[in-house]
Amino acid sequence: MKEIFQWLFAPEKNRYLTIGLILTALGVILIPIVIGIPIAGIGFTIFALGVLISYGQKIPKVKKIIKGFRKRFFR
Repeated sequence: MKEIFQWLFAPEKNRYLTIGLILTALGVILIPIVIGIPIAGIGFTIFALGVLISYGQKIPKVKKIIKGFRKRFFR
């Protein structure tokens, strides 16, 4: 379990993982209140995007595509 947290919160990992995980947890806690359902949905979506980006960075061809997207969106 300790390795999972170290991997998740490592500085070189993308911030979508941590933001998505925090929003998902917050949304699940707030599910009895109606506002918790959209927060959990948004958090899970951001977390899934972060997982796809992290997994994609391990594959060389996808790594080039991700660098191209970063150049376009983070100018």
